[in-house]
Amino acid sequence: MRGPKSTLTLISIIQTSDGMGSAGSASESTVATVTGVLRTLTGRERLASGSDMVVRTHRFYVDYTSDLDDQRGKHFKSGSQYYDIESVDNEFQKDIYMQVDLKERK
Repeated sequence: MRGPKSTLTLISIIQTSDGMGSAGSASESTVATVTGVLRTLTGRERLASGSDMVVRTHRFYVDYTSDLDDQRGKHFKSGSQYYDIESVDNEFQKDIYMQVDLKERK
């Protein structure tokens, strides 16, 4: 993977119930710190990357990590910026590197 390296924090959102039937509160838990190449997708890549319903804004290339095998409820964070994980591709299931498509939260 060539390009400037970025370090993002993989976080999991933990929902806690207040015991009274309402949603309660949410807190962040750090799962891992991941270093890789983060790049912004061009307009053409955003359109070509999937259906009209899913918008991807960034692609993050990282060495294989099992922390991303199950990405449900996980997000990336860099400073105050959050990225939702849209898809994870473990190229040919070789466990060498992963391509993670992200959507930047506004």
